[in-house]
Amino acid sequence: MSYKISVRNDFLDFLKGGAIILVVLGHHLQGAYPVFDGNIWFRLVYSFHMPLFMFVSGWAASIGFRKQHALVQADAVLELDRASRTLFKKARRLLLPFCSWGAVMYFSRPSYAVMPAVDYMVLLFRNADNGLWFLPALFFCYVFAQLAWLVYVSLNKLSKSRFPLVFMLISVVISFSLLILSPGFLGLTFAKTYFLYFLAGLFWGFFELKRLPAAFHEAPYLLFLFLFPLWHRTESSAIFSHIFGLLHVPNPQLVLNLLVGGSGIYVFLQVVSRIYESSIAWVTVTIKYIGSRTMEIYVAHFFFLGVFGGLFNIIFPIVASLAVSVVLRSSGLLNFVFLGERLTIRLNR
Repeated sequence: MSYKISVRNDFLDFLKGGAIILVVLGHHLQGAYPVFDGNIWFRLVYSFHMPLFMFVSGWAASIGFRKQHALVQADAVLELDRASRTLFKKARRLLLPFCSWGAVMYFSRPSYAVMPAVDYMVLLFRNADNGLWFLPALFFCYVFAQLAWLVYVSLNKLSKSRFPLVFMLISVVISFSLLILSPGFLGLTFAKTYFLYFLAGLFWGFFELKRLPAAFHEAPYLLFLFLFPLWHRTESSAIFSHIFGLLHVPNPQLVLNLLVGGSGIYVFLQVVSRIYESSIAWVTVTIKYIGSRTMEIYVAHFFFLGVFGGLFNIIFPIVASLAVSVVLRSSGLLNFVFLGERLTIRLNR
């Protein structure tokens, strides 16, 4: 299948639909099993579902970067202005819902309501894991990706476009180094963890890749099937740590996370591609619609988990979140506050 720009939005919606279903499934499994790390199905899903979501976000962002590449300005000030406007839009789309849904969580959860609202907001900003951490983490991935873009454009112009790939690599290294050195408030800690997956998706979409070369295509399947049983969310893999300790490899758990996350993403992408090509029409339309509402499902599904058991504990949170989406999108103000969309005011005549 060729992921051309004209059809990429459809495939990305389908891919995002599959990814958000995986997220809901992962949270269902986490709540269904008290010792979730001992459950093989939990490890299968959780080992790569958030890296996948960050990869897909980077792929979606690549469309904007390709447009920027086509319209690149000679004046660095104009490029900086373009990047600033892009980040302002991303702040509205990501940070505003993070704060507004944080307020909803504060008033709806007794464990949070026992503390003063100001203390809760300070806690939320210090440790985004107390709220919808993915939103600020994704925002900072956009920030440092835009920084890398500005460095790349500047270096590329100075050299008159002689070494574009070299300067692209240098720009990414500079940006990632600054991210690692940054403090850990408001999701920056998570951005440090997931920025590489975002960049992978960004490059995958920017260069319109479809699959690895034939000689390496099977490797991620074998790697994922072998390594995901060794992965644990709450503890390090003793076997993996021992093997890499003998090889004097630093931070073996990070290596395991990257290998499992990267191979899981590739396997999921190939499987979803096959389904997209062969799926019956109503399935494709349904998953694409779910993919077009990933923000609503991500922020709202937590409130509906545990209402039912079994398969319905996956289906109901998605359906209920879509119902919330309809309500929020029916009001310009609610759409702005809770989904970060542009504020629109309808005037009655």
